[in-house]
Amino acid sequence: MAYPELIREDLSADSEALEFLHDIEDAARKIADINQDLLTMGRRGHYEQKPFNLNRVIDQAAKELKSAAKEIAVEQDLSPDLMQIKGGPAQVYRMLSNLLANARDARLNVGQITIRTENYYADDVSVAFGRVPTGEYVKLTISDTGGGIPEDIMPKILEPFFSTKSADRKR
Repeated sequence: MAYPELIREDLSADSEALEFLHDIEDAARKIADINQDLLTMGRRGHYEQKPFNLNRVIDQAAKELKSAAKEIAVEQDLSPDLMQIKGGPAQVYRMLSNLLANARDARLNVGQITIRTENYYADDVSVAFGRVPTGEYVKLTISDTGGGIPEDIMPKILEPFFSTKSADRKR
C-alpha cells in the first residue's frame, strides 16, 4: 500500500498515472479488508464495531451497482431519519455489494432492484424473526424483479463460502 504513495511523489500533479495509482490504492485497501474478514472468520482477527448510518453504505454500494449494470434500474427508498446501527461498515458494505452483484447477475443485467430502509420496532418476535429481542431495529429490504432463490439453495445462502457460480466464471 505504500508504493503508490512513493510513486506519487515523483509525478507531476497532472500526470495521467495518478488515476492508476488511485486504482492501485483502492485495490490494496479492498485486499486488506478481505484479509481482515478472513482473519475475523477464522477467529484470529477483529473489526471495530462503531455506530454508522446504513443509508450511506447503501448509497455507496448502489452507486457501484449502477455504474456496473446500466440496464438495471436501482430504486432506493431510504428512510431519511434512519437510526444508526452498530457494526463494521466495511463488512456491511462488502455484504451489500456482494448481495447486489448476485441480484444483478441473476437478473442478467436487466430489470429492477429495490433497496428500502426503515426504522422498525419488533414487538411480536415469535413469528417473523425468531429469537430477536423486543426493541428498536433498522430494517433493510432488498427485492428484485427476478424469480427468487430456489428452495434447495435457500438454506445455504448464509454459509460463508457457498456459491452457485463456477470457479472459472469470468466477470
